[in-house]
Amino acid sequence: NNTYLYGTANGHIGMIQSIPVDVFYYLNFLEWVLSKEIKSIGDFDQKNFRMNDPKDDPYEKLELLDSHKHSKRFIDGDFLNVFNELDEEHQNRIIAKVNTYIIKENTRNKHIT
Repeated sequence: NNTYLYGTANGHIGMIQSIPVDVFYYLNFLEWVLSKEIKSIGDFDQKNFRMNDPKDDPYEKLELLDSHKHSKRFIDGDFLNVFNELDEEHQNRIIAKVNTYIIKENTRNKHIT
């Protein structure tokens, strides 16, 4: 289990940690469902929000978004914390959707192999 703590020049502290593949896929589906269910301030998509830096040239930002250079194989823990702030009924609906997607994905993978 590899865990890395890091700090940035502007004072942010973060952590990168290896997790089991099945946990990653579950959290990845949860993150995806949350991004579809939760409307953010300014109606930003979660991935685009994370890429936002006010010092960036907006035209460069559009080129970056068009090039699909988003991070891969990372889970946004801050965004997943939104789940904890939801009421129980909304949490249950989201978990049901996540489980449905996982079942469909497992079924699809069985047909492929």
